[in-house]
Amino acid sequence: MGTLDGLTGAYRLSTALVKPEQLLLDPNNPRLITSHDQVREYSRSQLQATEVQERILDSVCKKEHDVRRLIDSISEIGFIGGLHEMVVKPLSEGGPYLVLEGNRRTAAIQHLLRKPEELRPEVKAGLELIEVKVFDYIPNPSHDEQKVVNVLLGTIHIDGPREWGALERANYIARTYLDLAGESAFPFNLPVARDVSERFKLSVKAVRKSMTICRTYEQLKKAHPDLSSASFSLIDLATATRAVAEPYFELHSDMCQLSDTGVERFIELVLAPNPPVHNPKQFRQFAEIFQDGTPYELEQIVSRERSVEQVAESLKRRKERRAFREDLQSIRESIEGLSVVEFNGTEAEKTLIQRIHRMVEKRLLPLLG
Repeated sequence: MGTLDGLTGAYRLSTALVKPEQLLLDPNNPRLITSHDQVREYSRSQLQATEVQERILDSVCKKEHDVRRLIDSISEIGFIGGLHEMVVKPLSEGGPYLVLEGNRRTAAIQHLLRKPEELRPEVKAGLELIEVKVFDYIPNPSHDEQKVVNVLLGTIHIDGPREWGALERANYIARTYLDLAGESAFPFNLPVARDVSERFKLSVKAVRKSMTICRTYEQLKKAHPDLSSASFSLIDLATATRAVAEPYFELHSDMCQLSDTGVERFIELVLAPNPPVHNPKQFRQFAEIFQDGTPYELEQIVSRERSVEQVAESLKRRKERRAFREDLQSIRESIEGLSVVEFNGTEAEKTLIQRIHRMVEKRLLPLLG
């Protein structure tokens, strides 16, 4: 595995002013990639194709990416260049430029410029030229261009001030791992994971977790095509909660994926119509029931005979009764430890101890069954 030595000498960033129409949205933008097999190579002509750029614009402008907020902000106060760096890669001398960092801002600008007549003059004037940082790769034997780009974006969004969402972050880490490991990706390759962890200042455990979440997401997507990123938090819990990850969902840690049975169980529990588990709170209740409840109670949940909340409440009361009995047993043992023979007090005190013993036999023992 290579190291990061000399990485800062493998690229330069220079400030430039470019026209918005020179900016091309990146189809491999980590915000849009939810599985490794979605990544593909694009030629310059493909990147410039109207249908490709329109498709990406529609994807970036979906509600979950919060582009609407940027559109409103730019429309109100204009585009403030340099506040958040936009990093672009020239596809030829003088453009066009592929947007590496700043796809949401680019999408917002493109959206506004579709109806320039609706913009205030000063806002429109501020969008004529956009300040960007132009990325130039400096060829070297240690770091190829894609590695440099990966680390640069990872520094901004994984170890830096503007983190991606959890799914995008995990997927970017997973993509980097798979690109490095190739065919030797599984069983989990520790040397490759250490390289990835070094790049993004993560632990190897965090790299494995990202791989597991993304690989499980791909498994579930194939088995259940309607799977959406909204299920990410429950997938995270299913693979990270020790009580159920391996025992119930049959997670194989070295392969970073569930068994076929585990996939079926997750779908039945979380993704099926009217599933028993809808949210993280219910999932944590289910994990507790799996650990401390009975097989019959699990069956009741899966078959929807009883809700997770109902079974969790029954388990809670049972635990409380068990704790109460344990407290009583402890009291009984403490009292029975009082021996009249060994006690050197007055006759009245010895009589009191005997009365306490009789009270335990009469009142406490029946409660203990």
